[in-house]
Amino acid sequence: MQWSKWLSQHESLYRIKGKRVYVGDGIKVGKEGRKMPGVKRLHQESEDVSKPEWIRGHYFNALTILVGVGKVCFALPLVLRLDDGIKSKSTPKEGKKGTKKEKTTLVTKMADLCVTYAEAGSYVILDAYFACEPVLKVFRQKALHLITRVRCSTVAYAPFCSVPTLKGRGRPRIWGSSINGTKIID
Repeated sequence: MQWSKWLSQHESLYRIKGKRVYVGDGIKVGKEGRKMPGVKRLHQESEDVSKPEWIRGHYFNALTILVGVGKVCFALPLVLRLDDGIKSKSTPKEGKKGTKKEKTTLVTKMADLCVTYAEAGSYVILDAYFACEPVLKVFRQKALHLITRVRCSTVAYAPFCSVPTLKGRGRPRIWGSSINGTKIID
């Protein structure tokens, strides 16, 4: 915590519109040991056929802050945290009545990491893997700006304007027609 406080007061932080810029990503590190703490089976989402589909290892979330002078920038690490494979004692156990099981995923863990260490109003650059609803919800609540590319599975919709005189069968529509990606760019 002291390291991040010292870095946040540094005078040569890279800024966009006067706000700090953070960079975050998740890293999978393969391990050979079978009985190491936190080692679990991880899926690799890669188009490279030389990588195996499944590995045993650790999953880390990393958050850095951009520091630079002029056109040169460096990413100084704020935190590198083991986020998968170790269960905390504070999570409720399954099967007990009256306890609500929280759904924590790697995406929500990265969002929590960004909210904890990033200053409100700053910019966070993340991979497209993190461009999803849980991250956007938390970022909106904490006034953080997300810079990322959109996932290839994302669909944009035109606003739907209903005509009150036309009533069709079934549930009323909420969204308009889907927009092609080339129309968004134009």
